[in-house]
Amino acid sequence: MAKANGLERLTAHEAARRIAAREITSEALVQACLARIAARESEVGAFAFIDPAQALAQARAADGAAPRGPLHGVPVAIKDIIDTSDMPTAYGSPIYEGHRPACDAARLGGSVSGPERLAGGADGSDLVAIGKALRGRHGRRVYAGRARRRPGRVRRP
Repeated sequence: MAKANGLERLTAHEAARRIAAREITSEALVQACLARIAARESEVGAFAFIDPAQALAQARAADGAAPRGPLHGVPVAIKDIIDTSDMPTAYGSPIYEGHRPACDAARLGGSVSGPERLAGGADGSDLVAIGKALRGRHGRRVYAGRARRRPGRVRRP
């Protein structure tokens, strides 16, 4: 895995602008994000599922395709409660562990597509799905800013 190089800190807007201007590739951005995830995931525990090979394949396909939207090639993590046909969706519950929905949730609106659609189907995509995120281990919520702390009850401001 590539070492994080600062690209992982770009905003979505800046990443999209730089990809559109061909200053960076989606593949380089995804590699930087995956490197950052690999470095921090054991401490943060933010991902319920991650498929680096799939994310890199989608990024390469995005790099070789005509732009399909304003966020073309920008990596995203899909919340674990949203159905995606190409990743398991556990809805934050152990009873759904390994569940594979038959289709993507309507709220994705075609903005994130599986590799079979990204690679050449008519239903294009502008985002690259890295994995399913924001479910803490054992059902606990994980807040990246508090990853080093082990608080008891979480109080919201």
